[in-house]
Amino acid sequence: MTDHNGSKRHQRYKQRVANVCRQYGFQVFGDQDNEVEISREQTYPFYIDLLATNGTRILAIEIDGPKNHSSHYAKKKDANRLDYIKQKLGPRCETYRFGFWQLAGTSDELIAEELKLKLV
Repeated sequence: MTDHNGSKRHQRYKQRVANVCRQYGFQVFGDQDNEVEISREQTYPFYIDLLATNGTRILAIEIDGPKNHSSHYAKKKDANRLDYIKQKLGPRCETYRFGFWQLAGTSDELIAEELKLKLV
């Protein structure tokens, strides 16, 4: 199965991060289907790679491909998008972004640490 950007590697990373969240008791959406849709009035929806919740916390997790989102325009667009998602999902929503380069050589334990899962 491939996701919207056609990358099997992207799908594998989504599944890996989702499994780490599940190890800490989170329910995860987005790794078995395409993505989680956040609707917006009168325009196209935003999509989140992964959405995880444990009843107390909501994690909106994005995974950038090998090119990342490094231009000034892309960074600004991503920041605005994540601000909207946080506003829509409420004050318990936390946003996280990983690049392929970060996940490639990272342990599951470090992913959990980055997501502050060990503090729960």
